[in-house]
Amino acid sequence: MPAETFREIAMTLKTTCCKKIQFQNCELTTRKLSEFFIGCKDHHLSLSRLNIMDSTMLPDAYYDVANIVKITKCTILYFRYCDLSIQKLESLGKGCKESRILIPTLGIDWSYITATDDHISILCDLMAVVGEMLALFNLEIDAKRKQRLIDTLHLENSTVRF
Repeated sequence: MPAETFREIAMTLKTTCCKKIQFQNCELTTRKLSEFFIGCKDHHLSLSRLNIMDSTMLPDAYYDVANIVKITKCTILYFRYCDLSIQKLESLGKGCKESRILIPTLGIDWSYITATDDHISILCDLMAVVGEMLALFNLEIDAKRKQRLIDTLHLENSTVRF
């Protein structure tokens, strides 16, 4: 799908009053997300949910997702099958911090996060940009690392679901 199509998708969502979108295997690039962002901004689109299922996204694209969440006032950002590396999670966190936004609910499912100390550290850092809930599905995590996440969440006044 050409990048320009993503601007048209935003217009269609606004025209049909649709509040949810799922990008699945769209080979999302920074350019495609930039076009979608422009479309959202031009049409004053608001979204309740943005689902991304795309393992091909590069880390820079995650930064752009934060801008989309901000402009659309999205309340649920959900990643599934995204192969979330530490660099991708850091890019998302950086984008949110620089845009000064909170993601009310961030869901991560089947995204190949290994529960290493490094991944747990970046998830703890992400809690600064999650307003209400971090939902982690299908994550194999030991009791010590789970407790570290829970302790961080209590400090951030958020909840976590495993």
